[in-house]
This record gives sequence, structure tokens and C-alpha cells, in this order.
Amino acid sequence: MNRNRVRVCVVSALLLGLTCAVATAAQYTAYSLKVAQQRIEKAGVSWREKEPEVFKLAGISRVEGFVYDRANNDLILVGEKDETRAALTLDDLAVALRARFRYNEWPLVSIDPTPDTKKTEMQHVRFEGGIEDTEFGKSLYEADYRLKEISFGTVPPGIPTLKSVYDRDLDELQSSSGGGSKSSEINSRLWFYPINPHVVVREGVCVVRGLNVGVFTEVMSAKVDGNAVVDVRAFKSTFTDAFASDVNSRFEDLCKTQPSFNRMRGLQELVAVSKALEEMDERPDLSWWVEKYQVSKADTAKQTKVLRHRYDGDKGGFELSGGVHLTALVMRLNAGDVSALREAVLKVRTKPDLLSWDFVAAEWIIPLGQGQAKPEDVAGLFQQAIFLQDRERHAEAISIYDEILKLNPNDADIYYNRGIAYHKKGDCDKAVADYNQAISINPEYADAYDNRGVAYYKKGDYDTAVKDWRNFLELEPEGDRADWARKLIKDMGY
Repeated sequence: MNRNRVRVCVVSALLLGLTCAVATAAQYTAYSLKVAQQRIEKAGVSWREKEPEVFKLAGISRVEGFVYDRANNDLILVGEKDETRAALTLDDLAVALRARFRYNEWPLVSIDPTPDTKKTEMQHVRFEGGIEDTEFGKSLYEADYRLKEISFGTVPPGIPTLKSVYDRDLDELQSSSGGGSKSSEINSRLWFYPINPHVVVREGVCVVRGLNVGVFTEVMSAKVDGNAVVDVRAFKSTFTDAFASDVNSRFEDLCKTQPSFNRMRGLQELVAVSKALEEMDERPDLSWWVEKYQVSKADTAKQTKVLRHRYDGDKGGFELSGGVHLTALVMRLNAGDVSALREAVLKVRTKPDLLSWDFVAAEWIIPLGQGQAKPEDVAGLFQQAIFLQDRERHAEAISIYDEILKLNPNDADIYYNRGIAYHKKGDCDKAVADYNQAISINPEYADAYDNRGVAYYKKGDYDTAVKDWRNFLELEPEGDRADWARKLIKDMGY
């Protein structure tokens, strides 16, 4: 019985990707854009050498949000000096602001084939959002090109267990029987793209939450045994998809070995902050930063050679295009307490001419009131609910899932996750009801059968629990959880 109760907690944690955490006090840094402008104008042309603290954002490398001080017309960036993160600069922030407020675009770099690519072996490098010839744009290009090099196996990822697309495909070719295997040529796109990116805005306060960067794949064209695949929408590059999945699950580890990936994270946070400014009811005057601030020039690639890896014997090959696309979803709240962050930032400031100052505060999150959600907010709401569950705040997470279900009542994942929240609260009846809903929407929802079985076991209904675990095993017969289910059924004498 003790083993089974532990299993409930472990199952919930694994399925949600959650870990138990306690909100502890942390040290943050506030950075005044108003004072930064004043120092730049006073220092003149060589201000980057004279004012390194200004240029380096006072050491902020992890962006947490901002506070708009209306009384002093000052926009204050808030973040952490995280030594594991790549450095960010004032140029980076200015480029992110310019993308949104001058060009009305998202920062993007894309490596695209041209009509002459087959002859020249070159692809065009396209930039959007005004990031061309900037360190910002250069960094995105470097991250994208490094991703492709890792996928081809020409550059090691720094993680021994992460296999390249090339190695996966080659293993399959070598394991296939003699001449019976089919040759294939696949042209795929690999995109860096934010996962559930959002920021929450209220009363001149922005909080950045849940910004993760992942890899998405798309097959552009394919040939099998020399015959073109007519409808590539239904064609999957199994090895490219598997590689992308591994990169997503190991992205934090990759950031430790790949500087360009690490820097991309901070650039995404600056994009999110810039988007949040668009949603403010009363915006600070950003014209100086958008029009007058001079960003240092950095040469960016105009074209690049096609990456291609062909196997011995000309059995097949693949080539890749794609790029990096940074976006952010903004959720505007009509209610909620944001005073904690504002007061933590403004009350600690001892003098108005301070460029930066440190303060200590516990983790903050802007609460969500009833009836505030809009359809475009769903991705951000879901991430916020996960954030709350990660901190064992299940009642608050349930209230957010309730709001999401009003907007999206046929989402099996939302019922399933709300069921886990009820489950961890100890309300097995409501958990079972939500697992029932998830299964009615998706009859092949293996995880829902598994967790419903655990809930029935806790309720003492062992026959129904075993029935659910057998349904789970039919859908997922392999893996540690499947082995555990078989052992438990056997131990129970069924």
C-alpha cells in the first residue's frame, strides 16, 4: 500500500513534468532605462566603453519582467544576474523594441532555398524585424546553423546520448535487409520556436513566465525510390521528428554546451518584454530607443551553403532549411494584485539617478480572477496552471483549468491535468470524473487510464483499477510504467 501511494505522486509528477518546489526568496536586479538614456547622452559616442554597466544591462541575463514608474516616466527592467546564462546587452533590448514598435514584426531568421539552389548549392538567409546586421540577428543565425550541424552529426552536441538525424537514419539503413530497403531523399525544415511563450500584464507591471524554446519540424519535399511524394503533409521524417523531440527534452542541457542556444533564451525574453509594452494601457515613451538609439553593426550572413549528408552507396540523403522565430503571447488581466513586484522595485530605490539596484523578493505571480480569460489566452493560462501545480498550489491551478474549459470544453488534456490536480489534493472522486471526461474525448488516452486506475485503487475499487491498468497496457505495452502495472496486477492476484 505504501508503494502504491508513492506511485500516485510519482505518476502525477512524471505525467505533468513537475517537481516539488518551494518558493524561496531570490535576489533580483532592477535597471532604469531613463537613467541609461541620460548616461548615454552624457557620455557621447564612446559611451559603451565609458559606461559598461549601462551597455551590459547591469549584468541582467535572465529577464523576469518590468515595472513602469509612471510618476517618473521610467521603464524599469527586472531580472537576475544568472551566471549560467549568456550575457544580454542594451543593443539586444533596443533591437527587440525596434522589431515590435518600428517594424511591427517578430524577430526571425530563415534559411531558404532559391530557384538556383540546386545549381549553386547555396541558400538565402532572410531576416525580419530589423535584426539584420545586428548581434541579435547574428546570434539567431548562429543558433539555427549550429542546430543543423548537430542534426547532421558534423558537430557534436556535447551530450553523448543525443543522436543526430544522420546517425538515426544511418542506423536504420544498416539494420534493414540488403537491397530491400528503399532509398529516400527528404528536404525538411527545422525551426526554433517558442513553446507556450507568454507574459502577463497589468497596471504597468509585466511578469515573464513559461518561456521555453523548442524545435519544430516540417517536411518540404521528399522522394522515395526516385518517386516524388505528392502530398508531403502526410509524410513524416521519423528521424528528424525524433531528433527534434530529443532536443526539446534536453534543451536546458544543450544550453550548457552550445553558447548560441543559451543566448537565444535571453533574446526570447527580451522579445516577450517588448510585446508586453504594446499591451499596456499607458505606454512609456519609447521613441528615443526605437528611433535615436544607435545599435552597433554586426555583419550577418546573406547566404549559406546547403547542408547535405549523403550515405555510402547513394542510398539516400536529406537536406535541411529552417530558422528561428521568436514570438510571445500576452495575457492582459483585468484584476489581480501586482503591488508586490511594483513596491519591491520602487521602494528599494534610494535615489532617482540610480542606474541599477538589487532587491530580494519571493517569487511573484499575478493571480487570475474569475471570468477574465479570452480565447487567445489559453496557451498562457495553461502554462500558468502548470506553474502553480509545480508549487503544490492545486486549488489555484484548478480555478485556471476551469476558465480554460469554459473557452475550450473539448480539450482532453485540460480535463486530464485538472484530474491530476484534484488527485493530488486527495479528491479522488473529482479526479475520476475528470479522467472520465478525458477518456470520453480521447478513448486512447493511455495516461488517463493509468491515473484513473490509481485513483480507483485509492478508493478501494480494485477490480475497476485493474481493468483500467489493462486498458493502459493495451495502449502502452512497453516501458517502466507498463512493467510496474503488470507487476502490481500480478501482486494483487488478478
